[in-house]
Amino acid sequence: MLLSPEDREAIRARVPLEDLARDYDIHLIPAGRKFKALCPFHQEKTPSFSIDVDKQFYYCFGCESGGDVFRFVQELDRVGFVESVEILARRAGVVLDRSPRGRERSERRLGLYDALEFAAEYYRRVLAEDARGGEARAYLQRRGMTPEMLECFRLGFSLPDWDGLVSAATRAGHDLDTLERAGLARHRQDSRGGYDYFRGRVMFPISDPQNRVIGFGARTLGDDQPKYLNTPSTPLFDKSQVLYGLSRSRAGIRRESAIAVVEGYTDAIMAHQAGLDFFVASLGTAFTKENASALRRQAPRVYMIFDGDTAGQNAAERSLDLLVVEEIEVRVYTVTDGKDPCDAVLALGGEAFRRAMEADSVDLFEYKWRATVGSSEAQASPQARSRAVSSFLGLVAGVKNPVTQRLILREYIERLGVRESDVESELVKARQNLRRSARVVAKDGAAGARPSVAAAVRHSGGGQGADGALSSRSGVSGLPAKVVERDSRPEDAPLHQLAEVVLECLLVLPSRAPSIWDQVPEGLFVGSTGEALCSAVEKQVRVQGEGGSAFSGVTLMQNLEDPEAKRVVIKLLSQLESEDDSLWTDHDARWRNCQRDLRRHGIRQRIDALKRESKQAVGEPEEVADRRAVLAREVTHLRKKLKTGGEVCCYVYKKKAVIREFVDDYVRERISDMPIEKA
Repeated sequence: MLLSPEDREAIRARVPLEDLARDYDIHLIPAGRKFKALCPFHQEKTPSFSIDVDKQFYYCFGCESGGDVFRFVQELDRVGFVESVEILARRAGVVLDRSPRGRERSERRLGLYDALEFAAEYYRRVLAEDARGGEARAYLQRRGMTPEMLECFRLGFSLPDWDGLVSAATRAGHDLDTLERAGLARHRQDSRGGYDYFRGRVMFPISDPQNRVIGFGARTLGDDQPKYLNTPSTPLFDKSQVLYGLSRSRAGIRRESAIAVVEGYTDAIMAHQAGLDFFVASLGTAFTKENASALRRQAPRVYMIFDGDTAGQNAAERSLDLLVVEEIEVRVYTVTDGKDPCDAVLALGGEAFRRAMEADSVDLFEYKWRATVGSSEAQASPQARSRAVSSFLGLVAGVKNPVTQRLILREYIERLGVRESDVESELVKARQNLRRSARVVAKDGAAGARPSVAAAVRHSGGGQGADGALSSRSGVSGLPAKVVERDSRPEDAPLHQLAEVVLECLLVLPSRAPSIWDQVPEGLFVGSTGEALCSAVEKQVRVQGEGGSAFSGVTLMQNLEDPEAKRVVIKLLSQLESEDDSLWTDHDARWRNCQRDLRRHGIRQRIDALKRESKQAVGEPEEVADRRAVLAREVTHLRKKLKTGGEVCCYVYKKKAVIREFVDDYVRERISDMPIEKA
């Protein structure tokens, strides 16, 4: 999505961060031009979360989470940047695509939301007020649902009439085409209007993470088939990407750092009624790869809860292969005694059910082991046991981390009483099967995927800065010279500590930004975060050098798209504003010590380069020996320079990491500057 600077500023102006936080039930405490609160991203007892009203960014000194309104929505709603822009643009009334076609597309999408919201309210009123909804009310009462839960989840009832909703919606101004695109109606074949898609069913509104109705699940009260009917695929609804009840579970998921998944709508509702507000439901047994990815974004721990019947066990089997590749902690709990989770929660109560779930759940590998190698079928013959082992290894092969995979394999193979090497060939076959399956999926559904950014840069022969022009400091690959090439460092490499100090000096000495930036050596800013920061700094420094506006940390933060890079800048801004000790207000001293660390960094880089050259030396043995001797002498000389220069760590720029040597240097410099009075 292309978000223009004008749209970005319009959204920020119309959606103040402090107002947005209040809408998420965050209690703000005034503190001058800032607000403080308990952090919504981690558990704490004293407020460490702060919102800067003037700069419109937030920062938590506890978990170091920070950003602007876009990042705030991303972290709380667990959505991507594009989704956060759409959410905030809708709230701010900003139309992102102003072309006639874009306006038409936006209006049609809004029309779908409005039609679905009308339908949800219509079905709710029928259930609550219409005499013909009595059977549905009795059914829900038998399931143990309270009126408060019916209202909370907005349950409804669709009349058995052919066109009850269509007639009411058209009278309210919703056209039949919109109702059909929303999955609520169908055109008659004789072209005499339309008829309702849902008739004579209990209606469960399905919402997106922003609590907007996007579809419905419907359960029949009789013998009609299918028993459960979902909204068909629409521009808003795809059941493979939806978790029922997620919008009402966000607070509980954050509090518990866990999410529990059940199969049915009523299972999730009864869990919430019992106080288990971190429960969601997949839509029937259709647990998908998209559902698994959504769980990984929501919480580090997942409880999968299944019925004890055959259908529940089959659903569990299908979900394991999807969950293992997400590298999250998964616990599987099977409800026994022939009950589904809804009945079990009702019989035991919320806390007792939670205790049973936590005590009796097993990790997904243990569950798979019991279902295969540990089952009674596997004991029938050696051949059956061999097939069971192969099935178990198929799950282990899906683990991406080789160390984790080896540890899991070692633990379970010991139970067989065989050597690890005996099953290695079976594991290799399992990996090959997974790769073949992945290639088939890629060929059928993911052909033509976009190449990576690194590949695009290499093939284009150059890179672009933040403004679309070639960077003024471009290296061989066209990337900014202060960024290490992607091939030589991992994309997710952490930002060098000294790079953070350079940024800090730029923030406290904005008038000297060009001269500071000229002294930064190559290769200091690494990975995708470093690349994003380097490009943004390059742009601001270039503008300042051409007579434009001075370097600004707030502008730098606002221009960054990379969330981790933005978090780094916000952390530095927040830390600088919190410094109230006069010892740390001498910004020139801060930069002088930074220069010393930069020189030391350059020496270390040179030593590493000499070592690589020594290892790669080729030629006649005597020539190689002579060359290595020369290189060794230069390395020794450089190491002496490091020792005589004194060890100064870049941590000295932080309040809580003062080292004695830095304080002594600082005091000596101050004393030398004082006039000496004669006795």
